[in-house]
Amino acid sequence: MFKWLGKMIGEPATPAPAGVPEAVPPQIDWSAAGNAVAPGFLQTFWQKVNDGIAVHNQTLREQHPELLTKPSRHRNLQPAAPYDEDDAWDLQACLASDERSQPVQPRDGSIAWVHVAPVLEAMASDGLTPVALFRMLRFFDLAGDDEGKLQYPAVRAFNALHRHSGRPTLLELACMMDDAGLSGPSLRRNYCNTWADAIAEGWAPDAVWPFFMHHAESVAHALVDTRNNEPAFRPALFRALRLLPTLPDAVVVALFRLALGSAKTDRRAAQDTLDAYPGKEGHILGALGDGKAATRTVAAEWLGRLRHRPAADALKQALAKEKQEAARRAMLEALQALDEPTD
Repeated sequence: MFKWLGKMIGEPATPAPAGVPEAVPPQIDWSAAGNAVAPGFLQTFWQKVNDGIAVHNQTLREQHPELLTKPSRHRNLQPAAPYDEDDAWDLQACLASDERSQPVQPRDGSIAWVHVAPVLEAMASDGLTPVALFRMLRFFDLAGDDEGKLQYPAVRAFNALHRHSGRPTLLELACMMDDAGLSGPSLRRNYCNTWADAIAEGWAPDAVWPFFMHHAESVAHALVDTRNNEPAFRPALFRALRLLPTLPDAVVVALFRLALGSAKTDRRAAQDTLDAYPGKEGHILGALGDGKAATRTVAAEWLGRLRHRPAADALKQALAKEKQEAARRAMLEALQALDEPTD
């Protein structure tokens, strides 16, 4: 970390400037009365699911007539069993409970992914609250994975619900997940996903930024973490941070670490994310005195790109003491960008 920056990840954040909205986690209403489904919803839901199963089974029989006399051992060629009255009763009991988290019913997960998930996505606007949708997803084991983040059917279903109702917000969904024993902070990975559906695609900024503000410490560590594919998530993370009305201290430290670091991959994106940060030039000027020549070089290049004229004197003073050729060249180029004499 850069000692001259004066802030370290993990230290208490300073209060936000006056007028900046706060990211206040909502209290989730888990009551059955507050999350009752619309009349006829479940009947339509079960009808669509079982109709889909029936069509699937009929297609299998038409394409593989040998299954009528000798069932296949191949999983993909086995007809799916329709859901019955016991399943309907269990789901109704789940929705009628005030419990935050309930055990998943043992079922064939492949049937739920293929036949239940698309129906839930299609019906996500028909009288469902976010809690009711979450309970249904959890009932069919479509909500969370082993890491505590959302599975893809849940991502698609909540995206559909938000398009129709404006709910949940990302922070609201994270609070639901925490309450139910999943990991709210893991939504960051669902949001930044680049190889499948991502949560909050197309959502308004005010439905997104409170989550990242509230989970600033987790976001800061993700920015500098090189494990667990975290670098692959950073492009979307940078975009999310540009939605914030102000950058939390821990995030600022992590961004400066990337923006002035030796790794080129995320350097420019981190610098651009700090573009509106007040007083960033002072931190960059401080980096001209860093103990690492690579940091001094990047700081000079950044100041030159910004054409920050008040930096001219500091660049001249740093140039007079600089012995590393790459850093000297960067300082000279920065002064030239400021139309300063370099003789």
